[in-house]
Amino acid sequence: EKKSLSWGFVAQEVQPIMPELVTTFIGQDDEEYFGLETHGVYTTLVRAIQELSAEIEILKAKVNA
Repeated sequence: EKKSLSWGFVAQEVQPIMPELVTTFIGQDDEEYFGLETHGVYTTLVRAIQELSAEIEILKAKVNA
């Protein structure tokens, strides 16, 4: 059986930074599981990239001045 490669986030690693995106629930086996709202993570990452790009453009302008 070939295992497929999967990429994603670990909810417990995201929780300290964006706790509002992490939910906990009890599974059928009475174990606690974590869920992650990945769309919120993606939106935040895109916004961070936009902000960094703007900062880079400002720094480039200062270097070229």
